[in-house]
Amino acid sequence: MSESWGDEVYRPDGDEPPDFEGLLDPEDTLVGGENPLEEGYVPRGRPLGALRDGVTVGEGRSGESLDARLAQERPDPTLGELPEESEDEEDAEVP
Repeated sequence: MSESWGDEVYRPDGDEPPDFEGLLDPEDTLVGGENPLEEGYVPRGRPLGALRDGVTVGEGRSGESLDARLAQERPDPTLGELPEESEDEEDAEVP
């Protein structure tokens, strides 16, 4: 006696590749398109806070020293830059 598993409709033939055409229209994807604001966001592949101190409850209670916190700081690349000044005549005149 042969056991029947599933319906014959759902058994794909091994000769034909699966047909994935039309499953997702190009305008429904998050890649490409005319408006760059409609594209999807891909997060970075590294954990941001998992390797830092203070992740566990015990580390959070004990706290970090000021020297350790200052060592993690990164300099601001825009610090010290002045905004571009406009040379319009209207801007130069102050009433």
